Amino acid sequence: MQYPNDSRRCLTVLDQDSTLIAVIEMSLWSWLVAGIVPGIERQPLKKLEADKHALLKLLHRWRDEAVKAGRKITRIAVAFEAGRDGFWLARWLRAHGIEAHVIHASSVAVPREHRRAKTDRLDTEMLKRAFLGWLRGERDHCKVVAIPSLAEEDAKRPNRERESLVGEYQTSRHNVDRLLKIGQTNLGIFSKAALGARKQRADPSAAAWLGAYLKDAYAPMPKDFRHLRSLVCKHRATYEAKYRDLRHKLFAHKEVSYPADVSALFAKTNVRELQRVLLFLLALYDALWMLFVNGHKPVLRMRRYSVARIRKNPSGGKGGSLQERLIREIEQFLTTAAAQLVARARS
Repeated sequence: MQYPNDSRRCLTVLDQDSTLIAVIEMSLWSWLVAGIVPGIERQPLKKLEADKHALLKLLHRWRDEAVKAGRKITRIAVAFEAGRDGFWLARWLRAHGIEAHVIHASSVAVPREHRRAKTDRLDTEMLKRAFLGWLRGERDHCKVVAIPSLAEEDAKRPNRERESLVGEYQTSRHNVDRLLKIGQTNLGIFSKAALGARKQRADPSAAAWLGAYLKDAYAPMPKDFRHLRSLVCKHRATYEAKYRDLRHKLFAHKEVSYPADVSALFAKTNVRELQRVLLFLLALYDALWMLFVNGHKPVLRMRRYSVARIRKNPSGGKGGSLQERLIREIEQFLTTAAAQLVARARS
């Protein structure tokens, strides 16, 4: 069904006595739905789980209440701001006979006071006023965005994902493959001559011992970096199989919202396994650092860490070592996130 409008105002005449109006403030776990129901003096407000069927059931219940109050509902108009949930809900509502609109979030005027109250309830009131003005055909209340079909959105998605991933891979300063490739193609950085120059800059008296020191220094070969890259590939396989979707779909791009889907992503994770990946990266860092600074052969020395032992015998210094802090933070992150997901799934 087509709904004649432009982005700034609706071109369909609004009969408020026969139109049920609703707006939705959406979050990851819940939706707050505010309505204007003909024949009902109160303006209902209902918090739902993020469930499309529960939303449709609520709209039909409000429609039945309006009918009992003597009003014939011929139009149900629903709006929500464009955001992490995209357009799938609007398409689904339209397929079930609901007039759905997606509002451009930046087009809704908000108060500019330095300290203004901000709650979901107040946001729904503001969104309701903006949407009602748009339905009346008044300009400058808000702007709606065109809702693409599923085919149109799917056609854009591969290019968007590829551009995002390729750009992230090529431009990230923390890309391990890029770092090792630079080392492999610029072996002169790790030559004995370059090491001697670095030592002399760091210690003016290095000439007395530098000759003997450089005799035992290791000059890496391409095979050393190829070996390190093969180890990186092994741990990357673990990341891509179990953690990449979690990072992309939940924390980065918010593609997943239903508790069951989020729990399925977390079900593949393991705190100890992620610790091993982090320890590998730390060992790789130590090996490259010792090669660059001291001319040591890049051998990865994987240490066994027990979080309980680390907490009993913390190292000196503020906050502990880098390894300790990383392990502690990643464990806290995963265990806290998992506990919250379980609690929300049960509630």
